[in-house]
Amino acid sequence: MAAARFSLFDAEHRVTIRRGDDATRPISAGWRLLADNNRDIGRGARVFSSTEQCLAAIRHLKDNLDLAQSSVARSHDRQWFWIVRIDGIESAVSSRTYQRRIQADTALAVFLSLVRRADVVGDSHDALEHV
Repeated sequence: MAAARFSLFDAEHRVTIRRGDDATRPISAGWRLLADNNRDIGRGARVFSSTEQCLAAIRHLKDNLDLAQSSVARSHDRQWFWIVRIDGIESAVSSRTYQRRIQADTALAVFLSLVRRADVVGDSHDALEHV
């Protein structure tokens, strides 16, 4: 089974960014956190204009997780979701919605526990070890 990990992706083209890709081309980079079983647990709350900015956002989340404020809320269609904020700025959101609040609470707890130990994969740079 694979370990929990952050995966970078090109949000515009919906493809994973891999080592060796052209790092100079403009992209819309996003990140997602995959659990040990490859399930998409959470995503970055915004899209970045470079992989470097995306990596910096992951680093900021990991470094400031103790300061994060998380909450569970209900959407307009009565589904539950979670969100994580750092310094009042949305940092991460649930990858999906949930029918029950307890499911969203549990998914949030899993996300928070995985962030600390997750590595980054799929980056086109060798900076992965620094996140």
